[in-house]
Amino acid sequence: MHQCQGLRAADPFWDSTRAISKTNTKVLYPRPSLSLILRVTGILLSATGIDALGKLFPLCFAVVDAKNDRNWQWFLETLYSIINRAAPEFIDSTNLETQLTFLSDRQKGLLEGVASIFPKSMHGYCIKHLERNFRKQFKHPTLGSLLWKAAKATTQEDYDEAMTNMDDINPNARIWLEQNAPSEHWADIYFKGKRYGCYTSNITESLNS
Repeated sequence: MHQCQGLRAADPFWDSTRAISKTNTKVLYPRPSLSLILRVTGILLSATGIDALGKLFPLCFAVVDAKNDRNWQWFLETLYSIINRAAPEFIDSTNLETQLTFLSDRQKGLLEGVASIFPKSMHGYCIKHLERNFRKQFKHPTLGSLLWKAAKATTQEDYDEAMTNMDDINPNARIWLEQNAPSEHWADIYFKGKRYGCYTSNITESLNS
């Protein structure tokens, strides 16, 4: 058992220590999921992968008392030890074919945790969550679609066109993105890893159902 600021949480569940390599899982979705009503209120942290068939593949989960830096740090450290034991080639590899990719909605503590514990893994942002935050700042209806166009652009020309059109509507939109979400985390042409066609973390919502 692990003590997480007052809430005793079982060690993260792992179905098979060899499963990640057997299923060729390379995209992980670490995120907080539903709130749990137990003897105390808890938060379910989970890491879910996509297997070689494009199916949802739960890797591990833990119940903690809050979404904070300390709990994410512990969760990611435990996840690291599991993957390092089962499929170390996914952690230390600089080969894009075996490199692990994280996709998240930029939760507090998660950005720093992934960067420090999985320094060789790429971390992509969920475009859906990014668009939601983007729309809270900028109400023009076209800006959201331009964000998606820039994110999926496969050439510099297409990316520049989308961003230029964004500038024409509101130049502060690009400034906000640069300050809050650097393009190497959400734009295909700047992302240094592989997203495997995954742009959102919507698939993990199945844990809430």
